[in-house]
Formats: sequence, C-alpha cells, structure tokens
Amino acid sequence: MNRRHRGAQQGAPLAKDAGWKIGFVPADRRLGPIDTRQLENRLDEGSGITTVVLQAADRRYALRGTLILPDRVVVDGCVVVDGERITAIVAPSEVASGIPTIDTDGIVLPGLIDLHNHITWNAFPRWHPQQLTKNRYEWLTNPLYKMALDTPHGAIQRTNACDLERYGEVKAIVGGATAITGSLGPTANDPNANACDAGLARNLDYASGLFGPGFNHEPLLVVHLAEGADASAAREFRMLKAHDFLKPGLTIIHGVALGPDEFSDMKKNGVALVWSPRSNFELYGTTTAIRDAKTAGVPIALSPDWSPSGSDGMLQELGYAARWNAGQPSSVFSDHEFVDAVTTTPAQMAKVADKIGRIAPGTYADFLVVRRPAGVDPYIAVVRSVPGHRPTSAFHQKHDFLFRHLIDRYENDAGARRIFRAWVGNTPVADMTEAAA
Repeated sequence: MNRRHRGAQQGAPLAKDAGWKIGFVPADRRLGPIDTRQLENRLDEGSGITTVVLQAADRRYALRGTLILPDRVVVDGCVVVDGERITAIVAPSEVASGIPTIDTDGIVLPGLIDLHNHITWNAFPRWHPQQLTKNRYEWLTNPLYKMALDTPHGAIQRTNACDLERYGEVKAIVGGATAITGSLGPTANDPNANACDAGLARNLDYASGLFGPGFNHEPLLVVHLAEGADASAAREFRMLKAHDFLKPGLTIIHGVALGPDEFSDMKKNGVALVWSPRSNFELYGTTTAIRDAKTAGVPIALSPDWSPSGSDGMLQELGYAARWNAGQPSSVFSDHEFVDAVTTTPAQMAKVADKIGRIAPGTYADFLVVRRPAGVDPYIAVVRSVPGHRPTSAFHQKHDFLFRHLIDRYENDAGARRIFRAWVGNTPVADMTEAAA
C-alpha cells in the first residue's frame, strides 16, 4: 500500500445500433443519458469534448485495430469484450453476429498502469526550486515549496479533497492511465472515508475494483527510497536492508542514489523499481542509474511522479524517457521495453498481472487506443503519442461501464493557451492546462 504523503479517432463509429447510451457516473450520483447523435455532431463540429462514458444496452462489443498482445502484434484484429472482461481475440471476420464492432483505426494496447503519483497534487502548476537540491528533505522544507504547493494543497484538501481527486484522475486518464496510485484513502477513524477513490481510474492503493468492493484489499507495497543524490539518500537503502525489509514483493520508488551493488541486492531479493526521470532531473539534476538497474535484472516500471516536477501523465513521461534514451551513447531501452514498463511490468509489481496490464482472454477490459501513422512500428507510435497532439482514447470497463475518452484540444476564451476539458453531458466538469512539452 502506498504510504507517501504527498482513438478512437473522432469519426470512429459509436455502435448506435447496439443501444449505446451516453452518460457519466461519478462516485456519488448518476446523471441521465444524452443522445449519441448529439455527441457525434459535437465531435464533428470540433467542439473539444474530451471525455464521455458509454453504457451499452448489450454489454458485449469488439474493438478493432492493431493489437499489442503479450507475445505478438496483430496488425488487424478484434478484442471481444463481455461485461468487464475480455473473452476472445479474433480476426474481424470471426466476430460473432450481433456483437457491435468499434473500428478504432488505431493501436489497441492495455491501459497504462501508474505506480507512482500523487493525484491530489496534480491540480497545481509546475514548480521549480530556485536551485537543484540534494535530496527530497531539502525541497520539502523549502519556503517557496511551502508557499506555492504545500500550503494551498492543504487548504483545498481540507474542504474539497474529492474535487482534487477527481480532477487528478481525469488528468491521469487523459495521459493514458486506467490504473493509478497515490490517491486519497481511508482514514484511521473512518474506513469508508474518501469513497470518491472508487470513481474513475482503478485505484491500486485502496479501491481498484479488482479484489471486490470496498477498500484495502490491494496487495501493492511501494516505498519512496533513496530520493536524492547525496549520502543521506543512499543511507536509506542500508537502513532498509538492515531492518530486513528487503523482501520479495517490495517496490522501491526513485532509487536515485543507488548503484550496481544495491541493484544486485534488489534483484536477489525480488525487489522492483519505479523510475520517474523527469521529476528526478527537475529536482536533483540527475536520475536513477537505470542502465545499472536493468543490467542487474531489476524489474523496472515508468511513472510520472506528479505534475509539479514530473510529467502530466503516463504518455507524457513515456515520451520524456524516450527522448532521454535517444540521447544516450547507446540505448538503454527498446520501444517494446518502454511499452512493457507501463503495462505488463507494473501489473506484475502490483500483483494484478492476471487481471490487467495485458490483452488476453479473462483479463479486465482496460484499454488505451492511440493513432498509428502509416508505416510506423506500433511500439514507436505508442512511445511517441502525446495527448492533445493526436487523438487518443482510454477505454476502462468497470462496474458495468465503458469509459471512452476522446481527447481533443481547443483554445480557451482568451485564446491564450490550450486546455483539456472533461464533459458530463453538456456540462464541463474539469479544465486542465496543457503543460509545455
């Protein structure tokens, strides 16, 4: 359990004959449906709708596109879904009669899994310390951090915690994630507090929906460790090892101060690593010795940390890591390995690999769809995908609902900057400023 404090193309068919209804189900209420044609007309008009939720009268459907499967890529295939689960992977001609097919004209892969984030902080703008710091304790005590982030976050969270949570979850979904960590959770006095966690994305801390209803069934165990580049950050690993906490199933976040010996220990003890390069460089001017970690055989997942110093979402962090990778004397990761680092590998770390993180019969129907430019390898297309730059969709089948996120960009009233907007029916519910690349 995380204890840290802090497409479908716009013209793609929406299977109207299957009785699709458009609506949105927040944690505390259910809004009525709107007509599918209204949605399609607004998409055709380029109105900037970014998030809709589809509920099917017939809960069976098929997604057609280029499929990224655990062991291969299928250039033209269909994923058949019944309810919450994938039931089959077939050729388009083999989809059973009566099952509506959504032709994505894109690449269908598992929804991305974010094992390192701080969701309620993601409503805040980017923050840069005036100078690089040696470890997390330096910037946490920085008066400018207190003024710009810590104080306003605390004030808003006391009265509007669930608003921060929902905003952050929508932002995560826009970035391609269907499962996240770092949300609000139950309190010591109220095990049902912050029920809004059970809303949009799967919450792998407390309320994923993968282990039944309610809170606190999730097996994920992560710890922020060695976050910094000095001796005090490195000492944290020695303390962890001395207290016999280096156990199978543990996942270390950051590990910036670690080297080959520590990574060898992690591998021998079944400990994994989450890498957040952008935040590392922004705060410390360096990042984890990720080549050494990979050489040691440590499982590695990629995550954005948080918006103030990391990336706005998983796809954005994937792009950042790929640019860093391209600048190395020799590449550390292939594009295929990068995709694994945001799908199958984090699923294994979170002990949910039999449920999400791959497209296979029996797993949950959590999908990400990105456009595939002609002649481009599908793994390269995924790594280069940027929300708002090319249409992107995230499909999340949970509690009888198919979440379909059609991402577009538009100018705000002043025309000063681009923003994302999430809609419920005809009502906008969240605006998000697009961060600079």
